[in-house]
Amino acid sequence: MASSSNSNSNDNDHEKVQLLLPEDIMFQILLWLPVVSLLRFKSVCKSWYSLIKSSQFISQHKHKKATITNLLLMLPRAQEIGHSLNFKVIYSSSSSSSSSSYSNLSGGGSGSSSDINNNNNNIYQTYENLDLPEYFKNKDWDIRWAKMICCDGIICLNHQQWDVSLWNPATKQFRILPRSPLPLPQIAHGHFMFIGFGFDVKTNDYKVIRFAFYAPGSSKSGYNQIEVYSLNNNSWKTLDFVLPINFVISDPKMPYHNGGEGQVYCWMGKDFHQGGIIRILSFDFSKEIFATVPLPNDPTFQSDRIPQLAILREKLAIINGVNFLSEIHAWHYQIWVMNEFGIRESWTKLYTVGPFSFSQPIGFPKNEDFFLLVKDRLQLCLCDPITQHINNLPARDISLKVQAAVYKESLLPV
Repeated sequence: MASSSNSNSNDNDHEKVQLLLPEDIMFQILLWLPVVSLLRFKSVCKSWYSLIKSSQFISQHKHKKATITNLLLMLPRAQEIGHSLNFKVIYSSSSSSSSSSYSNLSGGGSGSSSDINNNNNNIYQTYENLDLPEYFKNKDWDIRWAKMICCDGIICLNHQQWDVSLWNPATKQFRILPRSPLPLPQIAHGHFMFIGFGFDVKTNDYKVIRFAFYAPGSSKSGYNQIEVYSLNNNSWKTLDFVLPINFVISDPKMPYHNGGEGQVYCWMGKDFHQGGIIRILSFDFSKEIFATVPLPNDPTFQSDRIPQLAILREKLAIINGVNFLSEIHAWHYQIWVMNEFGIRESWTKLYTVGPFSFSQPIGFPKNEDFFLLVKDRLQLCLCDPITQHINNLPARDISLKVQAAVYKESLLPV
């Protein structure tokens, strides 16, 4: 009896605490809290549990946190047998999800690391390694197929050729997508497989688009297989399109928000049946159709340098390498943005930066005017395109196969 009485007393105390603040004020306060705190607060009382689990709260929390963006890195790591993947989040100065400093985590002790410049208010001040889902632990990754895309705090992972999963690191939720009912292409035929991930605003559904190209010279050259997965239905369906590319060379690792039209995913690709011409392919998640996006009217986009597709200032962007000096290690990078999606004339060249040697552009970590590059010493860096000042990030000796994406934590279920 005493135990029951104490339990009832605790429940009453929780309700009294809740009544100290009006519900609307409490709601607004909770919206600003990080996911890790909200997960703890679900156990405060039944009403808080119901509130934090509600779709309305999850949606509003996602929009409140939209301006707090961090950098997610997928880092291949060689093992004695095969490869593993390490996922690292580098937190922006506006995020409070982590409390460890660069110097502490990189073995530099307390104080400032000598490798980190203090410009830009230390825009990325802390980082941590993400704890992989149990499914992936001690598994060998085939890094030929490993791909990562982020959307609303959910990470879409392609692994082991045709296996795809959705993972929310903040909530620890993880889902392996069902295998396609279609017969899958055999590796012996020679093929390339690529994915996209985004949100369908019309049906309130997250979707994965997946397509495979058979390699030129293979027995099925010219054939492509396209499927789209619906999280609401937990199933795949096929789409019938003839794609204008047959190999993807870069993608922004996040969907593009096309205003009221919803989200699209874009890939920079080549058509080897047309002499390797470069094209941008887009997929509309609501209409479930592909389209071709025009490139800037500039001859450098058909050079031997691989342009990097990205998102900058909420617009489609390209980082294009140009060798003005005709020297193998003297590349400049032109940064272009498309001010009106789909309109060739709206492409604007914002900056030309460089020259850089042994560098590889990756993207824009925070929808701001910084882009990442891997230098000859395999150091991840941030570059200010105006001052051309370079800041080293705490990621050394990394693989050239590193992938980077903007990451915004959320409560969204998978």
